[in-house]
Amino acid sequence: MPPSIRGKLLAALAAVLTVLLVCAGCQGGGSGTAAPSDAPSAADCKTAAGEPVDKKATTIALVADNTASSATAGAPPAAASALADAQKQHDVLLLIPVDGPGKPVSIARRIPLDPYPGVDSAKADNGRRIVLGCVASWLGGPDMAPTAPGSDILAAVNFAARQQPSRLVVISDGVNSGGEFDLNQSAFDIDPDQLAASLAAGHALAGELAQRPVLWTGMAATSPPLPDPVHAELNQIWTSILTAASAVPTIDPRAGDRRAAPTGAPADKVEVPASTITHVNCATRISIPGALLFAGYSARLQPGVDGALAEVVADLRRNPGWVGDIHGNTADNRDVGQLDDVLSLQRARAVAGALTALGIDGSRLRPVGDGAGNPVADEFPNGQHDDVAAAKNRRVDVVLRPEGCRA
Repeated sequence: MPPSIRGKLLAALAAVLTVLLVCAGCQGGGSGTAAPSDAPSAADCKTAAGEPVDKKATTIALVADNTASSATAGAPPAAASALADAQKQHDVLLLIPVDGPGKPVSIARRIPLDPYPGVDSAKADNGRRIVLGCVASWLGGPDMAPTAPGSDILAAVNFAARQQPSRLVVISDGVNSGGEFDLNQSAFDIDPDQLAASLAAGHALAGELAQRPVLWTGMAATSPPLPDPVHAELNQIWTSILTAASAVPTIDPRAGDRRAAPTGAPADKVEVPASTITHVNCATRISIPGALLFAGYSARLQPGVDGALAEVVADLRRNPGWVGDIHGNTADNRDVGQLDDVLSLQRARAVAGALTALGIDGSRLRPVGDGAGNPVADEFPNGQHDDVAAAKNRRVDVVLRPEGCRA
C-alpha cells in the first residue's frame, strides 16, 4: 500500500477514535444523572421511594401477587399505562401484597408517583421517569413477598378498596386458594354468579368496592400454566365477584413478562384439572373434568376445548370402526334434582357437537345424560357436602369402543 494512502487511512482512524473517546462521557451529560433511556439505579429507586407523601393527594392502589403460582413479572402493559395516567394526576401509589389466608393485609409502600408536581423541567421529567421505572423493582421487593402458603387475593382486594383509591389495579393470576373460597377445592368448576352471590350475601365483599374502577392484569398467568377453558372461567369468576360488589371491572388479557416461581416463596399449589385415561376390557374411557369444557353450571362450551378433546378425536380417527359413548355427569345437587339430569344430557350433546365440528361423524357419537347417578366420589361422607368430591363428579366420560364391545 502506498505511504500516502496508508497515511490517510491512519488519520481517518485516529479521527474516529477521538470522536468515540470524546462521546464516551456524553450520555450522563457530566452531571451523574441517568439518561432517559437508562433503567433507574437502586440508589435512584431508594431516593424516589423516600420522597415525602402528600396526605391530601388522591391514591391509586396496586395489589401485587408474588405468591409461588404467579408467573407475571413487573407491571404488565395495562398496569404500567394506568400508573402513567395516575402520575399525571399526581396520585400517590399504594403497594399492597397478596398473602396467605389469615394473614393481616397492609400497605407495603406509599410512593408519590410525581415527585415534582406542577414543575415543568428536564429534572422533573427525569424524576417522573425514574419513579415509573422503579415500579418493577418495588413490586418484587421483600416487603411485597407473601409470608404464608396460599393466596387470599380477595382479602387484599377488599383491603385495597377500603383505602378508597381513585382506581384499583390488580396484578394476579386470580387463583384464590384460601380465605372465603378456594378454587382448587372446586377444581375451577363453579358457577361464577352463584359464588359471587354467596360472597355478597355473606358480606365478604368490601362496600368500598362499589363504583370503584378495578383493572385486573395477569389473570391465569400461573406456574404451571392453566388450560384456556380454565382461563376463561377465572375471568368470569372475578368479573362476577367484582360486579356483585358493584365495582367497575376491566380484565386486561396482557399478562406481561413471565417469570419462574420466586425463590423461597411459600407454597401456593395450583391443582390444574387434567383428563384421565383408563382401559377397560375392549374399551378406552377418557374422563374429562367439567372445568376443561364448560362455563360454570351450564352446557356452554368454553373457548379452547379442542385441547381437552384432542385424545378423543385422535382415537376415533385411528379406529374408524369405533363409536364414542359420551356420558355427561353432574354433582349430587340435591336441591336441584331433575335439572341435573337435563344438564348432564345437554353437556353430553355439547361435547358431541364439538367433536362433530372437529371432523368426527356424528353417527358414531352417542350422548347420554347420567345426571348424578354415576359418581366417582362420595359427596356426603359424613352427612356434609364435600366440594372436592363434587368437583370430581362433574365430568364427561367418553367411552371409545368397537361396535359390539360392552365396557
